[in-house]
This record gives sequence, C-alpha cells and structure tokens, in this order.
Amino acid sequence: AFFDQKQLASQAVFFTDVGTWRKPGGELSDFAKSENIELFSGLGMRFIYKKVHNAIFRVDYGVDLMNPERRGFVFGLGQYF
Repeated sequence: AFFDQKQLASQAVFFTDVGTWRKPGGELSDFAKSENIELFSGLGMRFIYKKVHNAIFRVDYGVDLMNPERRGFVFGLGQYF
C-alpha cells in the first residue's frame, strides 16, 4: 500500500489478464480459436474508502500484448488485489 490511514488507503498494482470469448450465436469451440484470445498487461492504482465497506475506485492502464496498438485506460468501482 502506498498509504493506509483510518478512512482511506491506496495500492499500486501490476496485472496480466488472459481471456477468451465466444461470439454471439457461435460454437463452444470459439473459446479455443486464437483470434478470440486476449492478453493484456498493465499498471493500476486502487483507492479504498474504508468507511463504506471498503469501496474501491480503480484506475488502470493496459496494453494488448498481442497487438500493442490496442491500449488504454479503464476506470472502475470495486475489486482490488
């Protein structure tokens, strides 16, 4: 944690996400097709407000390792590691 106070804390994270999907109406075998596999890696920050059941605000920047031109920021609520 960067800082951890009574009401507020923050964390820095490094992540790698691997996933796949099936196109709508597609076959179960779509999960194994290489064009449907996604591999992202990046950095992020978590801001945790402890007074509201550990409410989390996330800011992440990720890059597609298979196509580095695909990259960007993601903002979200919840989930921290």
